[in-house]
Amino acid sequence: RYRLPDARIAPPVDWTPNPFEGRVRMEPGEPEKTRERVPFPAGSFRVPTDHPLGELAAVLLEPQAPDSFFQWGYFLEIFTRTEYAEPYIMEPLAQAMLEADAELRAAFEAKLASNPEFAASASRRLMWFYERSPFYDPYYRVYPVSRVPRD
Repeated sequence: RYRLPDARIAPPVDWTPNPFEGRVRMEPGEPEKTRERVPFPAGSFRVPTDHPLGELAAVLLEPQAPDSFFQWGYFLEIFTRTEYAEPYIMEPLAQAMLEADAELRAAFEAKLASNPEFAASASRRLMWFYERSPFYDPYYRVYPVSRVPRD
């Protein structure tokens, strides 16, 4: 499974300052790759690489391939936040999280000490807690394509 934390809209090139044929180019950044068991819901497709079009499928589905579906602006729904938390809810929750978890408190204090922009931004600090809360959407920025290792 891939998570694309650094993905962004590609900067325009001199000759393509606007969307091309209705598509916005994307840059995937460096994906975070994880090995995990993922349930494939009904209607999912599996394309074996020994299929006659297996290599084409791999090129189209790998987010870092230059002409992948992702780089041509498909799968943009992974950037939609489906859940969020208001500051008036997160502030007491963050306080409770700090009181309940010494490791979390140490990680938070280390982040405050090492990142002045983070320390100066109340919204970034609350987002940090939200991302570690049970309310965070685990599929935010998760690319909906997985590799299945050969047995």
